[in-house]
Amino acid sequence: MSDQQLLLIADEDLVHLTPEALTAFWQEMKKRKILIPEINKPEIETTYASVNIHKIERHLLQYILEQKEHHHSDAYITGGLLERGIEEVIANEIIEQIPEYISDRKNKMNQLILTGTLQLVSGIAINVLPLSREKYLAIIIISYCLIIFGTGSILHGYLNKRRFAKMIQANN
Repeated sequence: MSDQQLLLIADEDLVHLTPEALTAFWQEMKKRKILIPEINKPEIETTYASVNIHKIERHLLQYILEQKEHHHSDAYITGGLLERGIEEVIANEIIEQIPEYISDRKNKMNQLILTGTLQLVSGIAINVLPLSREKYLAIIIISYCLIIFGTGSILHGYLNKRRFAKMIQANN
């Protein structure tokens, strides 16, 4: 693109860019040493608020959660994100959303525990019915599957709920 085309994007379409496209845009502007007129700066700053924690790359999210588990500070985590090529403004936006994300994940683990409990109880209830093995074999197999999957869901939910609860306590 020409410099004029980039300035046109800065003037009209900057708020519609994805975070990745916005990062590429700023890198190109910096590389070409193009200054943006003062009138556009407030609009540009608001585009960073569109960073969504649920849409960042999985390995970055895992990195952040691992650092939170080890009780590292937000500044330390931000430094790690900067080393991974994330701009500071975007890194700070992500870090601001982490407590809400962790709380949301903890609530999802509560739901998983509840779902697993319902599966487990359903499987046990079906299993205690007086069903003949020859006639109702498929239902009996399903009941055992419910017991197994329900138990797995409960364990998974419980262990991760504890993990997220510890992260929440460390932040308080």
